[in-house]
Amino acid sequence: MDIKTVLLCSSIINLFMGLFLYSIKNTQYTFKGFNYWILSALSISIAYALIALRASIPFKIAILASNNLFMLGGISRIFGLELFFKSSLSKGIVLATAVALVVFNVFICYFTYIEDSMYIRTLADAVYLTSIGLYLAWQLLKNKPKGSGLVYQITSSLFLISAFLFVVRITGWICCPEVRHFFVNSIFNVIHFVPNLVVDISWGTMFFVIHNQKLTADLKSSEEKFRSVFNNSIFGIILLDFNGKYIDVNPEYMRTTGYAREEFIDKPIGSITHPDDADEISNALRSLHSLQSTSYSGQIRILHRSGRIVWTQVNATVNYSPCGAFDYVLVELIDITQQRSAETALKQSESQLKQTNTTKDKLFSIMAHDLRSPFNSIMGFSELLIEHIGDFSKDKSLEFLQIINSQAKCTLTLLDNLLIWAKSQIEQIEFKPTSHTLSELIHELSGLLNSSARLKGVHLMYRFPTDLQIYGDKNMLLTVFRNLVTNAIKFTESGGSVSIIASQKNDHVEFSISDTGIGMNEEIRDSLFKMESSVGLNGRKNELGSGLGLIICKEFIEKHKGEIEVESIPGQGTDFNFRLPNPPLA
Repeated sequence: MDIKTVLLCSSIINLFMGLFLYSIKNTQYTFKGFNYWILSALSISIAYALIALRASIPFKIAILASNNLFMLGGISRIFGLELFFKSSLSKGIVLATAVALVVFNVFICYFTYIEDSMYIRTLADAVYLTSIGLYLAWQLLKNKPKGSGLVYQITSSLFLISAFLFVVRITGWICCPEVRHFFVNSIFNVIHFVPNLVVDISWGTMFFVIHNQKLTADLKSSEEKFRSVFNNSIFGIILLDFNGKYIDVNPEYMRTTGYAREEFIDKPIGSITHPDDADEISNALRSLHSLQSTSYSGQIRILHRSGRIVWTQVNATVNYSPCGAFDYVLVELIDITQQRSAETALKQSESQLKQTNTTKDKLFSIMAHDLRSPFNSIMGFSELLIEHIGDFSKDKSLEFLQIINSQAKCTLTLLDNLLIWAKSQIEQIEFKPTSHTLSELIHELSGLLNSSARLKGVHLMYRFPTDLQIYGDKNMLLTVFRNLVTNAIKFTESGGSVSIIASQKNDHVEFSISDTGIGMNEEIRDSLFKMESSVGLNGRKNELGSGLGLIICKEFIEKHKGEIEVESIPGQGTDFNFRLPNPPLA
């Protein structure tokens, strides 16, 4: 085997190593210095080829180019090894290699073109390659991992052997000038380069072993970090396969759902999803699988083991393998049940605040207008009587006094309603239901109702069994009947009638306050019982009306777990129908 063959073998070995490194480049994510190793192998391969073929190309060009390529290959190895163990290159290494490259080039150019000396060039190459070998060996020994450093020791030994061979050659050339001619076209030159060939082969093998060890260590470290985050995250974390089945769940997700890990594995994620959100989950998975989107975000309800509903904020992303194939879906979720409850409570509070403001505005409106107007009427008619007491006839004076009396009674009714309604709003009215006969309640109101009806010329009719029992709060029921009947009288023409009808129907009593009055249109009917839109109407003789009495009736009837509704035809009359449980609901 001649020197040319040895050099070409070294070139081919390094070329193969460089091409192989390039082919697996796209799979390397943790090793930042991978490109330097590719550059090193290809540079050294070309350098060996130039030396082997120096007889076929200009000698000085081959020498200069090969030396620079060896220099580049050595520096690339240093940079690659630095980045193999560190995240970035130190400024000291970059500066030292830059200076060395400039000095080496100046040295080689001088002893090639100005003073041609193979002896000096060989010494320079040997010193440079020895320095690189010693530095690489030192780096490997310094960074060898605990418990698995044998490969690092073997690889560093290869670099030390290579450096030792160069040291021997340098020592021989300097101390024994008479042996220099043995290295020129002799078996000694071949013997010198063969170990370098072995070193290159061994280094290529050791590189992949070391690289594999580092990848394994990085993978283990990455797995430990992932597990630490996975197990200690404040978010529930799920890993799903292509079919949406559980691969793994973390402790926080188990705490959120109340289930153990074993109860999830290989089951679909929809197994504990609220039925109303099942389609949302299915559509999200379908979209992720079809690559219409690579992520999903939304609020999903899941069913806790105890049966309660847990609101969660869900964020899902698709993860792919290095070759681009579907790997798994990573789902992160956090329990937002308290947040949702707070939002609901806030909305309810907002609604109550709006209702309170509406109530306040209505109250001020009643006090400013409805309560003030009758006093104007009372004061006006009373002043007329005082000023013209001697001028008016007895009948005229009586008419004025009846108007004053009517306005005073209406004002008193309004004040009563205001006080009752105000107490109900601040929950100062106690609900004390007891049994009564309807006859007893109507009898207590008969004086007021009959006098009001007589003054209007309205006929009152009572149609219910005298022994009909009802169960409820006496004061509330009296308020309901008083307001509904006086309203009916108020809006009924003279000569009309108002009927109080009641009957037992299974477990409840049905009531109807029916009149033959003016009725109301749909717009007015729809505004009844609503504080924000109630319409106050005056009666047929301009009796005061605010709509507040009907609102109180509805609240008190609902307090009894009853219902009220109204039917009316304009010009024909109105029926207020309500029902109360009897016997009472539990």
